[in-house]
Amino acid sequence: MRPLALSELLLTELQRAEGDAAVAPPLNRRLYLSLRGAILAGRITAGVQLPSTRDLARDLNLSRNTVMSAINQLTAEGYLTARQGSGTFVSETLPELGPLSPARGRKLAQAASADSSSPRELSQRGQLLTAQSGSADFEVQPFAPGEIEFAEFPIQLWQKLQAKYWRSLDRDLLDYGQEGGYMPLRVAIAQYLSLSRSVRVTAEQVLITSGTQQSLDLAARLLTDHGDEAWVEDPCYWGARRALQAAGLKLKPVAVDLEGMAPSAADWQQGRPRLIYVTPSHQYPLGHVMSLQRRRALLQFAAQQ
Repeated sequence: MRPLALSELLLTELQRAEGDAAVAPPLNRRLYLSLRGAILAGRITAGVQLPSTRDLARDLNLSRNTVMSAINQLTAEGYLTARQGSGTFVSETLPELGPLSPARGRKLAQAASADSSSPRELSQRGQLLTAQSGSADFEVQPFAPGEIEFAEFPIQLWQKLQAKYWRSLDRDLLDYGQEGGYMPLRVAIAQYLSLSRSVRVTAEQVLITSGTQQSLDLAARLLTDHGDEAWVEDPCYWGARRALQAAGLKLKPVAVDLEGMAPSAADWQQGRPRLIYVTPSHQYPLGHVMSLQRRRALLQFAAQQ
C-alpha cells in the first residue's frame, strides 16, 4: 500500500473513530484502533511495510509521540513486526489467531469495532474522566508551560545527596508514609511559606500531593457536591477546568480584564458559586495581576456566600 493511500485511509478512520468529541478516546488510542481495525479487515494486508513514524506523523498531522505510542502497542500485541534496519511490517499471522484472510479479517474487524465502543459501558463520570485525560491538545509547543529544563538540573549533586541519605536510611521510610506527606518536608514548606510568602501556616496544615491536578481534584471532591456551580476565569487553565468538570460541577466562565476576574453586576447579585477558581498573582494564560480592590471584593463575596 502506498504511504499516501495509507495516510488517507487512517485519516478517514480517525475521523470516524472520533465520534462524540465529549467521550472520544485519546488520539493515540484512536490511531491504534484505526490501524488495528484496518489490519483485521484486510485493508492493510499482511507483509505491508508501514511508513516511518516521522512520515506518518507528518501525513496525519499528529505528534510523533502519538504515532509511536500506537505503533508500539500494536507491535507489542503482535499485529506489527519491527525488523531492525528494514522497518515495521504488518504481521503475517495475527496473535493467537493464525494466518489472516480477508473474509476472516472482516469478522474480526466487527469485533474490534465493538471493542472500540467499550467506553460507553463506563459511567457518565468514567466517560468524562476518560475523555479529559491527557494534555497534548491544550499545550502549544515549544513554549509549553510546566516543561522543565532538565539540562540545568544539578544531577551530580542530586546523586551525591541520594547516596548520602540512602547510607543512613531510616527504616520508617520503608513503611507507609504519614498522612499528609513526609513531615520534615511539610515543616520545611511551612517555614518557607512563612518567611518568603508571609503565609501564617503550620506543618500540620500542609498537605503534599503529586501536583496541581491532584490538588484541584481533591479540593473539588472534598468541598463540593455534584451539580454545584463553580466560577472559573475566561480564559482559564485547562487543567483546572477539567478537574472541576470531572467532579461534576457546573462551570460558569467569568471574563478577565486587566485587574483579573471581572464578575458582572448580575454575577455579584445573583451568583451562588460553591467555588471560585482564580489565579490572582499571575493569571493563566494572560498574565494579569489581580488588583487589591478585586481581591477584596472576591473575598467579601465568598464570605457572604
